[in-house]
Amino acid sequence: MQFSLTAGIALFGLIPVALLLGALLPIRKALAIILIGGWLLLPNRMGLSIPGFLDYTKITAVSTSLMLVGLAFGIGDLLRYRWSWCDLPVAALCLVPIGSALSNDLGIYEGLSGAAQQVLTWGIPYLFGRVYFNDVKACRILAVGIVIGGLAYVPLCLFEMRMSPQLHRLLYGIHAERFSTAYRLGGYRPMVFLSHGIELGLFMACASLAACWLWRTRSVPKVLNLTIGWAALVILGTTVLCRSLGALVLLLTLLGALGLLWRWRTSPALVLFMVAPLLYVGLRLSNVVELEGAAALFSGIDKERADSLKARFEGEEALIASTWQRPWLGWCGSGRGREYNEEGRAVTAVDGLWIVTFGQNGFLGLIPLMLALSLPGLLLYQRLGARGWLRPEYAPVTVLAMVTALYAMDCTMNAMQNLIYHLALGSVTTFALRVGAREEGRTAWADGGLAGKRPAPPVTRAPARACAISSGVFTE
Repeated sequence: MQFSLTAGIALFGLIPVALLLGALLPIRKALAIILIGGWLLLPNRMGLSIPGFLDYTKITAVSTSLMLVGLAFGIGDLLRYRWSWCDLPVAALCLVPIGSALSNDLGIYEGLSGAAQQVLTWGIPYLFGRVYFNDVKACRILAVGIVIGGLAYVPLCLFEMRMSPQLHRLLYGIHAERFSTAYRLGGYRPMVFLSHGIELGLFMACASLAACWLWRTRSVPKVLNLTIGWAALVILGTTVLCRSLGALVLLLTLLGALGLLWRWRTSPALVLFMVAPLLYVGLRLSNVVELEGAAALFSGIDKERADSLKARFEGEEALIASTWQRPWLGWCGSGRGREYNEEGRAVTAVDGLWIVTFGQNGFLGLIPLMLALSLPGLLLYQRLGARGWLRPEYAPVTVLAMVTALYAMDCTMNAMQNLIYHLALGSVTTFALRVGAREEGRTAWADGGLAGKRPAPPVTRAPARACAISSGVFTE
């Protein structure tokens, strides 16, 4: 694993910065800054290898910082936390590597190291979403933080579109990804400090979605002294220029579903979008449909991308066939179960998080993964209903549910895990469990508690300041 002085300063320096933020700011704001700022600025594919311990990387630094701030300044909230049945998928994700390692005779150490990595990647962010981002105020902090992160990335993206992806190399000494992946559709695709242009494209799409929905519901008037409408326009325009076709298609599809929801007060398209990852995985495993022909549809747009998509489908089929030999607990270690040539290189490409998880941990890893990605949003919709989804006072949490829906769809094609979305999943889960809404979201929610009055009908044309309701939920 590569390492440099600036990378070491950034990775290890996050901990004292995080503790200082925890001492100076309310814990929710501190945690949001640590999570979003750390993920957007720390180096990728760099870290310190410590014999006998996990590598100290971006994931380790961010999760460790969150944990230390929680223990130092919010221990009471952690101790009051009560587990729910909705936590079982994430708990299973964290524990299944132990069973996979033992079933493949790789030893308990391999299993424990895999479980520890899952705890850092999934367990801690999800837990902190459940504990600290469990009401509208906290969801608003996180949603606005995502928008601010998107705005902060706008000038950096524009720089790399013009000068090529160089910021990671200039600051940390190496390119985070092969430079050959940077040129797409007649220009440079930015990466900034994320692992790939695809991950950046998805984050900018999520920031665009959050800004657009907060603007449409008029629940947040300004961000950084910029009106939310202009913020949405700036981020959305930059997202289009990022040349990440997959993320852009997902964003436009979800925005279209939300437009239908707003117009007709019903949401079959939104529900279909949220269940699409489950349907895709089910169809791929059952081999009901052949998707190689679908790749040919993109050949007229970009033949190279069409060939890449075809290679992905072929890789999925090869790993599915291999994993059927160990269907329940998979092959464990990274890359096991795949075909290799004489030079030791994998013959087929495997990119989706779902197929990587299936290959490593079998059905006992895949089922919890898909439930963890899809269950929170579906549960929230079931509790709120279509009309409740449109209410301005619920906008911060519905934003997070839609962001995680975008992430779940992206995981069918890519395996770029992001702790911001994992924490959002925990936040949506807590809200969905506690709101307990009936009859299309009639029960009001404010400041983390249930109100006894029935809220007013959805506001569609009220001025922005009219949404500063529910005991100051949307006021600073």
